[in-house]
Amino acid sequence: MKKAKYILMAAFMSFVGISTLTGCDRTDAERDEDATPKVEYVRVTNPNAADSLVVEAMMGQQIVLMGENLGSVEEIWFNDVKGLLNPTLITSYSIIVDVPSVIPTDVTNTITLITGKGNKSTFPFGVRVPNPLIRDISCEYAKPGDVIEITGNYFIEPQVFFTGVETPAEITAFNQTSMAVVVPQGVQEGPLSVKSIYGTTKTKFNFMDTNGMLTNFDDGYVQPWGRGTVTTDADAISGNYLLFEAPMLSAWGWSDNLMWGYWAHGEGAHGNAPIAQGSNEELALKFEANIGTWIDCPMLMWFQTWNPNGNISPDDNYPQCHWKPYIQSGAYTDAATNGWKTFTIPLTEFKYNKDESADNMAIDDIAKYTDFNIMVFGACENPGPFNIKMDNFRIVRIN
Repeated sequence: MKKAKYILMAAFMSFVGISTLTGCDRTDAERDEDATPKVEYVRVTNPNAADSLVVEAMMGQQIVLMGENLGSVEEIWFNDVKGLLNPTLITSYSIIVDVPSVIPTDVTNTITLITGKGNKSTFPFGVRVPNPLIRDISCEYAKPGDVIEITGNYFIEPQVFFTGVETPAEITAFNQTSMAVVVPQGVQEGPLSVKSIYGTTKTKFNFMDTNGMLTNFDDGYVQPWGRGTVTTDADAISGNYLLFEAPMLSAWGWSDNLMWGYWAHGEGAHGNAPIAQGSNEELALKFEANIGTWIDCPMLMWFQTWNPNGNISPDDNYPQCHWKPYIQSGAYTDAATNGWKTFTIPLTEFKYNKDESADNMAIDDIAKYTDFNIMVFGACENPGPFNIKMDNFRIVRIN
């Protein structure tokens, strides 16, 4: 009998515990549904800085609203922009939320809370819009009069300034994340600046950058360049350029002995100088390219140490990058660019062997290498014609 009593008591306690837990799932919202929410202060989410109160936050930053009667809040507005609430991050006493990344139109410097029954309250709070963010420039060697695209974010009433030109450049179209800009006359090598009503950002790289130049096919940067056609015409981006072309590419077929580019830093005035210095995470290969047509077959790129015997082969054990601009969003398409574009390939992408049976290789130390190779060679499921112009190979810092 005593045993049965204990069993019944345990079952009762278990039921009470479950009921209590089940009730807790709804207690905050139910208890607060008729109340008006109240925010007492806002803090950051970092537990090591939980006592750091804030009166404003950057767009996209996560914050914690502390107060009372918050459990039934169903809407939160920062100025005139609605935030996204996660019910699992709401209690009677706190709300964890990300400040929206949409720039407000009507700036009231307030947070507005609205419950399911329409009870509303406001709390003074500012949203800081970041300085313009510059992610990419379509062509870093564009000529005066050309229109380039600058992509990024927070382009609000923007102005663009080029080095060597005091007046802002003409902007033909813009929205928050991109703008079309006419390259002005008199532009010189140097950083480009984007100014908005919220601040100014300057690029970490130079427009018409000559830093880290391997070869521009025009001046003293040119060391022995094996094969490839170096030429120029009215379509050139800056003097001479390298031309690769073939009537038809095929799988593992070297269609023309002019389809290999080899640049040796280890000869001539430079001696065996390192091709660059720094970590793979900090550096990238940049160049301009004008692709006429290209639908398949990768371009192999790799760095190597200088070989006085002249032996060069994609079978060598050097990490390669396999550049495939014809694969976009997982589908094969013609990579034609309709003009010159700047391409950036982080050195971390140099990780393949010739047939891609290995994809975890890495450049151990770029300072060990003195030479650079490019070759159109490899698997090709869609044979077709090929035409590409390339210029201004350089290794630059991206971090």
